[in-house]
Amino acid sequence: MKKIYGTIILGNGIAGLGTALALQKRGEDTLIIGPAENPGRATEAASGILDPVLEIENPTHLFKMNCKAAAYYPSFLKELKKATGSDSGFIGSGLVYMALTEEHERLLKKRFAWQKKYLKDARLLSAGQLLKKWPYLSGEVRSGVYLPSVGKVHASQLKKNVLCRIRQMGGRALFGRIKHLEKDSKTGFFKVGTDRGVYFSKRIVNALGCWGSQSVGLGIKFPVRPMRGQILILKGDSRKKVIVHSLDGLYIVPFEQNRFLTGSTLENAGFRPRVTAKGIAGIRRRITRYLPETKTMPEAAAWAGLRPRARDFKPLIGKTRIENYFAAAGYYRSGILIGPYMGELLAKGILSGKMPQELKPFDPRRFKDTDNHRLILHR
Repeated sequence: MKKIYGTIILGNGIAGLGTALALQKRGEDTLIIGPAENPGRATEAASGILDPVLEIENPTHLFKMNCKAAAYYPSFLKELKKATGSDSGFIGSGLVYMALTEEHERLLKKRFAWQKKYLKDARLLSAGQLLKKWPYLSGEVRSGVYLPSVGKVHASQLKKNVLCRIRQMGGRALFGRIKHLEKDSKTGFFKVGTDRGVYFSKRIVNALGCWGSQSVGLGIKFPVRPMRGQILILKGDSRKKVIVHSLDGLYIVPFEQNRFLTGSTLENAGFRPRVTAKGIAGIRRRITRYLPETKTMPEAAAWAGLRPRARDFKPLIGKTRIENYFAAAGYYRSGILIGPYMGELLAKGILSGKMPQELKPFDPRRFKDTDNHRLILHR
């Protein structure tokens, strides 16, 4: 007799683990299948900033979902720490968006006009207020928006803790390469072939990140593409430092003791999770404008990750055209923030048979050509 799992999760990044954790908490028998080593995975490469804002221009569905995910995070981390004993590297440092040019200052104030309706603790600060509070910031600063409740986690530690918790509750995870996926037309069960063996389940959640654009079987390919982000770690005194963010994707984050995490590039480079001299030099040049002391900080490490970006920049979460086949894909730059909360919503929908209304804007079936979508894959 073959064991039949309730749900098999394809992919062991935060999208898959967040869903697996929520399912396992509800008594679902889950199996997570993902690679032990896969250069470029977004979760391991993430900065871990729990920021609902990013560079979102308007109060979109995704922004509102980000806010709900951020509100969910404290209880999520508390529960995880109680179970594992680890705080997942959480630092409640606060975050400041800085404007150094007249154009960016106009954009900052335009965004703040609607952001303050959703982020009650957000504060618009003058250059003088910023430099008084953080004298190490650039003297070029014109103004900034301070988000005191935004913090960060250590992405790799978070992943280990979530996986530990899933296993504590009886869930299983194996490291292996997924070779094919089939569905038995008579029983309705799914068959997942791997280099570690064959496994069966009633349901499938595809959380393969960028690799969701490639069919593992059943003809479904999600319209997501990899966007490379390079990260640079610098040595320096990172104690009691606020997260610094530009309005165009640059950030400087207190990472570990005497370390700063800085980044990131945003490159359409295909499936190439490579660190490049040009990318690191670009990060280095840009961050110096925001935090001058980084100019003399020595480099400690660098890496690159591949963020899964959907065609319309929104996640794909929910049902596909195949019954009991679900998507948790395209989390792009918000994965660490929204993964646990989206997992809760998706788990409810999977087990009840009805997706929560909150997930309607992210329905994977909004793309009519999902099954036939083609990408140029670079290896």
